[in-house]
Amino acid sequence: MNRAQNRKDLTQAAFKKVNSELKRLRSQFSKTKRENEILQQVKDSLSRRLQAEEQRNLQLTKESQRIRKESTSTSRYDSEIRELRTKLAIAEAEREAAQSLANVRVRHEKMFFLTEEETRELCFRWVLLYWYWSVAEKLGLFPQVASANAAHWGNILKTFPWVGSDGTGVSVSDVALLLRYPREGEAAAKGRGSSKVDGKAEEEAGVADRRYTLHDLINAETSLRSLYEMELDNRVHAQLVERTRAQILPVIRDLGNPFSSVSLDDLLLDSSLDTNLTFTHDYIIWIQLNRLWLGYVWGKACKKHIEPHLAEARRDLWWDRAQGELTCRDVIDVQQAVKELHALQIESQLWVSRSKASMEP
Repeated sequence: MNRAQNRKDLTQAAFKKVNSELKRLRSQFSKTKRENEILQQVKDSLSRRLQAEEQRNLQLTKESQRIRKESTSTSRYDSEIRELRTKLAIAEAEREAAQSLANVRVRHEKMFFLTEEETRELCFRWVLLYWYWSVAEKLGLFPQVASANAAHWGNILKTFPWVGSDGTGVSVSDVALLLRYPREGEAAAKGRGSSKVDGKAEEEAGVADRRYTLHDLINAETSLRSLYEMELDNRVHAQLVERTRAQILPVIRDLGNPFSSVSLDDLLLDSSLDTNLTFTHDYIIWIQLNRLWLGYVWGKACKKHIEPHLAEARRDLWWDRAQGELTCRDVIDVQQAVKELHALQIESQLWVSRSKASMEP
């Protein structure tokens, strides 16, 4: 029954992906057609202007001929004046045409090519896709597609210069740098919310030569939504919690104490617990990735004045938590914060804000 349901889910996800791709192609065709219409309008406008200039030149020629008949002393200047006027008209037409084409090109790039910040968000989505599918492969979830998807998103990350692997999975330190969190020791010097990194960090986190497009971002977002529709994230999280429950229970009582200093690292060093800590490590990575993302998204929401009564406080909270030690409190707080983020549709509001900005002249 589960296999049939999984096959049905996969089929539905595939149909959704195909429908999404068809919509994207229709949209791209429509935009290309609109650009061609704009270029044709520019061409027609230039043609009409050149015709008007030709008519004006013809009138000037007739006028100069009349004047030449009246006064032979001015005849030697007529051709020079006519030539200069023609050159000026052509130069003006070329300048206006170049400006029109430049405006079209700028609008096209603003609409279709991602900014550096959007490229960083794209990479983080790839990180999530790779992490979920690689852990799903470990847990034996969706065995028909988990391995292939993990390999696919892993190969994409290998071509990207910002995020590497620490030998056991995604490098959290690279993800922190990707989302412009300061390195250890830099936070106090640069202040909360600073998005600048030093020259060396910029060089290490330089933009890839390839320019990523809106299609890449939509593809990653569609893949993530398909993953969520399959409830893969919930199933992965549930199994990680179940497999680490035996390690968390001995200190769960400390969650009632707001001043608890027990950290998840202490759990890893407790010899009385299960010695197989693979899944505990994956669970810690899940918490770390979500803490980083919460601080980053709430920071963007604060800049865009989205949920202003919450954004600044949430940004400061998760900015500090993302750079602090992992504690047992994070086990509950991160889950609740992620649910709040989804309930308020913060990411969707940021997407709408991006779409409006790209349409502005």
